[in-house]
Amino acid sequence: MNGLVMGDNSFNAVRALCRAVVLAVTCGVLFGACAGSDADATHTSTPPTTQPAQTTTGVDVATPPDLVPLEGFGRGVAVVDGRELNVLLATSGEQRSQGLMLVEDLNGWDGMWFQFDGPVSGGFWMKNTLLPLSIAWIDAEGRVVAIADMEPCVVDDCPSYRPGSEYVSALEVEQGRFETLGIGVGSVIQLR
Repeated sequence: MNGLVMGDNSFNAVRALCRAVVLAVTCGVLFGACAGSDADATHTSTPPTTQPAQTTTGVDVATPPDLVPLEGFGRGVAVVDGRELNVLLATSGEQRSQGLMLVEDLNGWDGMWFQFDGPVSGGFWMKNTLLPLSIAWIDAEGRVVAIADMEPCVVDDCPSYRPGSEYVSALEVEQGRFETLGIGVGSVIQLR
């Protein structure tokens, strides 16, 4: 837990501010895509739900009983060296902009998978993200091209983390988790 305590009015004000930031970033991402520039992804979260979600293929994925899905995100399985990782899916611009912002606990999820429509090279930032995370950027062949540790950031001037090359997806996990899984640059991770 992060020790964040606030009343209902404060929580609603922060939530409204976060929605405004997400809307502004989403508009910036859309404008950036039209202008051909690299836009940064952001992270937020919404309350958990038990609604069924779909993978990028449109097939429902059964959530293990101990995993609570997050409203607005899909569910999937990432496979690396025969190991299956239960991941939340961020496949739309809105989901990618929302990410894991304000999430205090992954509640058993191995991480969040960000899927893009084609190769991109923009960075990720940790604005209002409360958990220290590690990110792996993955190319079209499923190969990890770069990994970085990212620190929580609750100030206005958060750094952007960039892989230095193009990627089509990214996987965020709790910081240090890639080492325990033996995942590094060159590892192959596939979403199924």
